[in-house]
This record gives sequence, C-alpha cells and structure tokens, in this order.
Amino acid sequence: MASMKSTISTSTAGQAWLSVVQTYQLCQKRYEELLEQFGLTLAQFDALIAIDRLGDEALPKNIADSLVVTRGNVTGLLKRLVSAGLIKLRPHPVDGRASIVQLTGSAKNQIHHAKSAARRFIEVQLQPFTDAELESTGKLMQAMHAHLHSMDVHAIATTSEHKTGQTA
Repeated sequence: MASMKSTISTSTAGQAWLSVVQTYQLCQKRYEELLEQFGLTLAQFDALIAIDRLGDEALPKNIADSLVVTRGNVTGLLKRLVSAGLIKLRPHPVDGRASIVQLTGSAKNQIHHAKSAARRFIEVQLQPFTDAELESTGKLMQAMHAHLHSMDVHAIATTSEHKTGQTA
C-alpha cells in the first residue's frame, strides 16, 4: 500500500486540511451567531444541554466531564449562568459539600427554542448535499477524528526540523 505522502501532494493535503479547518471555524461562527439570537453563547448552550441531560446527576464535576473541560472552567460558567437566572444550585441531599445544578423555567424555555433552531440550522446547512455525500463525509470525518486521537504529537514535535534544528 502506498504511503499517503507518496500518493497525495503536499499542496493537495494542505488545501484539504485548510478546507476542513476553515469550514469548521465558519460553521462554529455561524452557529454562535444563531445562539446569540437566544441570548446564549456556545459554552452556555452546551452547559445547559448537559445540565438538562444529566438531571439529578448535574453536579459540577459531571458537567465538566460531560463537556470535556476542567472543573475550574465549569465553575466560572456556572456562576455566570446563576447570575443570568438560567440555573439554580440546590444542596446535594447526601454530600453537603456538593450542589446539584438545575435549570430554571426560563432556561428550559430558552433551550427548547434554541435546540429547535439548532436542529433547523443543521438541516439548512446540510440541505445542498445528498445522503451519499453526507454518509461519505461522515465516514471520512470519523476516520480523521480517530486518526487525530492516535497521533503522537510529542513524537511529531521532536522529529520536526524546527525542534531538532535539522533542515531537509
């Protein structure tokens, strides 16, 4: 089997990588613009969805784990959501040091409408593509995702020209 380097020119690979990155960035920007219509940032929306999904298990640690962020990041975010009147904290019935995070009625209404708009956003975004194109793209992105997880960035950094001072 030929290596990727020998079958794809650097220019083609670079253009493909840049297209993926730019498309992701534009998608995120437009999605954030959509959520702004509901008075939410992307981080707030994700946190509210996680809290709703976790229910009585919505402890700050579980929210952080769900969002794949640090507990410190969640603490600041939760303070802002409390100030905005979107969540309330109630004492954990067993662990007096912990709090269970709950959505307020206002937040439930807000995320209901935001989720509906988010679903519509995805429908409109993907509308120009056939099912076969979407399936192919999904498989390609899943393979890229898995490969990114398998990459040893430390090894890449230590063998790069910049790191070793070597030139081609």
